[in-house]
Amino acid sequence: RVPEDLCNITMDNDCPIAMLLPSTTGMGVCSTALTFFLVNTHDEFLGTFRSLTNQESALECVPVTEVTISHLIAYDPEKDLLPLILAHCNYSLEVGKETSVQYDWAALE
Repeated sequence: RVPEDLCNITMDNDCPIAMLLPSTTGMGVCSTALTFFLVNTHDEFLGTFRSLTNQESALECVPVTEVTISHLIAYDPEKDLLPLILAHCNYSLEVGKETSVQYDWAALE
């Protein structure tokens, strides 16, 4: 269950990236809860589709807690994720100030 205070946080440039990284504790529970929701919604959709198209054969069912790497799409954060994020950032540098980084959330979506 996601704590109510985390449910009220708006995703913007000031939000920590920890909110997007699935975990069983801390801010990562938001991503974990979203993942469980999407998996359940997907499974319900497939069940309804199969029912409406009269497909009787059983689908392989893997509980989320038993998913292994072979069930997932694998990616390398350094080679796959980082270039995507960097491609959608705007950097600005002013003399005497730190580098300012702003993420283009709409483009990342």
